[in-house]
Amino acid sequence: MVEEGAIHEYVVGSGVVETLRTDPDYTEPCEAMLGTDRFELSVCDGEVPYYLGLLDETIRIGVEDEEGMPRALVETDAGGVGEWANETYDEYRDRSMPFSMEAAP
Repeated sequence: MVEEGAIHEYVVGSGVVETLRTDPDYTEPCEAMLGTDRFELSVCDGEVPYYLGLLDETIRIGVEDEEGMPRALVETDAGGVGEWANETYDEYRDRSMPFSMEAAP
């Protein structure tokens, strides 16, 4: 994302915020992506129950097990799924706040 000039927008659940701020495996890449001005990261109060990826007309939906390991990924370009996915993403984004590497006071 950083080197290739890609543009990304993510919404994550509040449970990952501490990891992004403190774990070097995530902090360094996150800071690099945020520094590009091509990466928007927002935090939704609560958890996001599944992975939802939107890329042009392709939709990806993924789930993980109780330990956080990915277990299934569905990829489709079916029109009805795209409408649902975009509406769902918009709902999460609309109720999220911009992420900051700094903890709120």
